[in-house]
Amino acid sequence: PNSWKGCKQNDPEGQEADSLFIGGNMIKKNILILFLIIFVGAFGINLREEAKQHKKKAEKYFNSGDFQKAVEEYRKVVSFAPEMDSDIKTDFMKAQLNWAISIMDNNVNKAVELLKDLRLTRKNYAKPLYYLGYINETNKNYEDSEKYYTEYIQKEKTDIEKKKEVQDKLKIWKS
Repeated sequence: PNSWKGCKQNDPEGQEADSLFIGGNMIKKNILILFLIIFVGAFGINLREEAKQHKKKAEKYFNSGDFQKAVEEYRKVVSFAPEMDSDIKTDFMKAQLNWAISIMDNNVNKAVELLKDLRLTRKNYAKPLYYLGYINETNKNYEDSEKYYTEYIQKEKTDIEKKKEVQDKLKIWKS
């Protein structure tokens, strides 16, 4: 019969065989799974293609100095395909830092917001700490400036010249 349900059935030679839901739900289930696999695969490919388009836009904006739009595009890349490219997060971080630096004079609150976001999301990235220290120094908030500069000194590994400059500044403040 067409409605075998996983029971033992006799084959034409009299041997027992396991039924695989022949003519029933098992075939429908397998077809559905096949369609889901194809759909998910095609959808994933489409997301990666969309992410590539946003990456191109982000790079264009970054290279033209429009860091705000670059950050917006990098956010889209990360949301569509976070595993796409190991450099995406670094590029995103650079765009956000450059955006903060570019607006420090005109929109200090937004710059501080961007820098603090980088500080939280990229814990080992020292540059936001330097600029948070700089902004606080400029606003004569020396206590917070010293806090950020001190943390910057602890985390900075590559820009030895800038690190020495900050260390010398803190020595002068403490004397």
